[in-house]
Amino acid sequence: MKKMAIISILSIVVYACSHKTTATVTKTETATSLTMEAKGALYAANCVKCHQLVEPEKFTKEEWVGWMDKMAPKAKITNEQKANIYDYLAAHAKAE
Repeated sequence: MKKMAIISILSIVVYACSHKTTATVTKTETATSLTMEAKGALYAANCVKCHQLVEPEKFTKEEWVGWMDKMAPKAKITNEQKANIYDYLAAHAKAE
């Protein structure tokens, strides 16, 4: 019985300390039917709060995924806003 209690407690501790992952931009996240101009304005409005805007052509689509995953929580944007901004950046991204 004592062994079972110790195993249970250790299991809970391991689970609680396990690595948490963050959401990434995927094809399954849907963007609304905003125009590309509106998506660009959303990008500008949210990102310029903290730094100068980066030209979308500076990074590839894959590189933008990493930046979006890093910056979206800091900007406190919704998943829908994130998807719209990514659509804009991906449409204007550097060719691979």
